[in-house]
Amino acid sequence: MKFYVTSELALLLKTLRTQNKIPSKELADRIGKSNSYISKLESGDVKNIKEEDLTRILTIVTGGGDFYQKVLPDAVKCLRSFLEPDYIFDQLWLIQYDVIERPVMISEEGRRKIGSLMEQRHITVRQLSELINSNADSEMDDSFPPNEYVAMEHNGSTRLLVRTVIPEETVRRVIEEADFPTTYYTVQVMAFCLFRLALFPDIRGKMPSETAAQVLRASAAFMDELGVASLTGFVHLISSESYIQANTTPSKVLSSLNNTVEHPLLDPFRDLFQEFARHNPTRTAQVIDTLNKNLSWDPGFMLKLMEAPFYQLGNLSYTCKKQLIEEILATLARYDDMNDFEKKFETY
Repeated sequence: MKFYVTSELALLLKTLRTQNKIPSKELADRIGKSNSYISKLESGDVKNIKEEDLTRILTIVTGGGDFYQKVLPDAVKCLRSFLEPDYIFDQLWLIQYDVIERPVMISEEGRRKIGSLMEQRHITVRQLSELINSNADSEMDDSFPPNEYVAMEHNGSTRLLVRTVIPEETVRRVIEEADFPTTYYTVQVMAFCLFRLALFPDIRGKMPSETAAQVLRASAAFMDELGVASLTGFVHLISSESYIQANTTPSKVLSSLNNTVEHPLLDPFRDLFQEFARHNPTRTAQVIDTLNKNLSWDPGFMLKLMEAPFYQLGNLSYTCKKQLIEEILATLARYDDMNDFEKKFETY
């Protein structure tokens, strides 16, 4: 399996390596790569990386230890220090590790709860396995790799889909055997299918988005009851209002982009927002709405602000850009904290 190297992953690897004082040449030697490969990887010039290579690199730059008990949690902790929540779904490498592959244990009480749900729905292990592997809601056929997240475009946004293949024997062992190591994803799809039957027993085939949202929320609450959590809060993220909105009906603000005033100078702006909307329609709608409010607040001030020559900063690093944004937001917060008298006071 190969992962796309996002800018956040590149920065994460460099940050962890420098924090643990590991020279790039030492890392290169330990994984059998050249020093230039490490440099390109950390600068984002390497576009894809094999899973086994990423696993080895993460293990080294975090200081070693059990991958799922120590290495991955340490990496997630570091990643959260600079990753905005909206971009978590761009990190397919992390979702794959955390959700599909990370081992979890189900308690005796948890197994009883799953068994109780099956009894209530009068469903056998074989029937549950068949429902899971039917992939009715993802509609992904055998041409897709099993149990591997794939990003696909849908109604102007990016959806994460996976063709699920969970053997009947695995489902049985999760329910019946103590101390059987399973995966977060296995438990999640079992919960999802059981609540699908409990809430909407008459629906066959793909569920409407609003219906699927109800099942997602119910299964998320059930995962909490089982005490099974992901490092990224995955189920809660995909059952949130913002994610559901982003993957169902695009905002009216976005649908009007094609109706903007025709002018060659405006084309780059329209194209830029359309590209952003393709990946994250909810956030793009929020940005456009804020821009509109800012222009309504003080058009002259906003035009002056937009005249600021940021492009003269040249090849500014991701970290420096992040710091610059934080400084701007801190300045904005300082003015917002002024009392009304200070805000209105003029100097002549």
